[in-house]
Amino acid sequence: MPSTSSQPTQFRWLFSFAAVLLFSSLVLFQNCGPSSNKAAEATGQSAEPQPDPSVPGPAGPAEFKKGQLFNYDYIPAKTQMVQTMIDSLGYYAHSGAKAVAVAPNGLGFVTRRPAGLQDDASRSALEGCFAISGGKPCALVAVGYNFAVDLTEIGTSFTFTMAAPTPGLAADKVPFLLTATRNQVIQDYLMASSPKAFAIALDGTYAYVAHTTQLPILSANEARRVALERCELSAAFSPCTLFAQDDQITFNPLQLNRTPVIDYTRTQLATNIPGMRDQVFTNNMTNDYLPKVTTQGLSGAIYITADGRGGYSTNASAATVDGDARATCDANKVVYPCFRYAINQGVQSFASQLVAITQYSLNTHCKSVPRQSCAHHRQMGCPPGSYYTMSGSGGLPALENCP
Repeated sequence: MPSTSSQPTQFRWLFSFAAVLLFSSLVLFQNCGPSSNKAAEATGQSAEPQPDPSVPGPAGPAEFKKGQLFNYDYIPAKTQMVQTMIDSLGYYAHSGAKAVAVAPNGLGFVTRRPAGLQDDASRSALEGCFAISGGKPCALVAVGYNFAVDLTEIGTSFTFTMAAPTPGLAADKVPFLLTATRNQVIQDYLMASSPKAFAIALDGTYAYVAHTTQLPILSANEARRVALERCELSAAFSPCTLFAQDDQITFNPLQLNRTPVIDYTRTQLATNIPGMRDQVFTNNMTNDYLPKVTTQGLSGAIYITADGRGGYSTNASAATVDGDARATCDANKVVYPCFRYAINQGVQSFASQLVAITQYSLNTHCKSVPRQSCAHHRQMGCPPGSYYTMSGSGGLPALENCP
């Protein structure tokens, strides 16, 4: 909707509700329809029974037994991956459900879940271990506060594997998510119209987007892009992997996506914005924002959030346009904070604003998550360091010194 050149134009694109509000030069709209975006419930702190101080801990690496207090220092094949997760997630202090699973090479996965969901924590630790390790069989070494296996039995405990799900979309085929969450979200997803896509992350974050008459998804590629981008922006462990395209399962645990979908090197506003539907971009960027900042001499600013919300402003005053855009985005946000995406046509560096870094841990984001190459680690905000890339034998994760 047009506005006068001296007033800000503002918007929002959402995915949860359906409404269009029009106010003279203030335009509020939603990138709506049956879609969803949710981070994992990884930080629940409801009280669980504390460890019994009468149960002795292991006296040394060669002596730990199932049921004794867990200490990762005693695991024979320690790795940067698992140690970083334990430290960054505060495993020992977490009072809810939790588990640690490892593969024979020491790679593995650590989960924290709300109290009362130990089965979910154990299952997702094993699933995460198998996927992140490149398909190696895994074993639970800790459940809750305690060792889940004797040291002498570890060698025969690596039995958990995952196969590619069989055809037929169903909740119990979705890995990583809480059981209650996947039951509801798959029910909602199956009812949504195509084109649609569903993306998941190792930590249980998911995002899906679907076609609606009001805001159509024009292609399977668009659905896939938007779902993967929203998941990537909000996950603790990213990038994300496509689980389903329309009603067909595409996920294979042996083919985890290791490459970011978002182009973090982009410097100019182009054909899309992360998490934004194509039609929303056309209506608001191509037809409104870009002409004003390129041909009418107005200043502009764009703010977005990890779950697809946002706001922009165009104004004759460069001094106020950034604050106007931020205020609009702040008024529309629900869960995630707003961050600046663009000033005029220039895309700002925003990898440091990923939820994985701002709400979780830069160490976990960089030191625990394998990505295809050092270049992809750099693109996603990681400073020089020793990170997992797919440079190992057989294309498996291995530590590489990334400049």
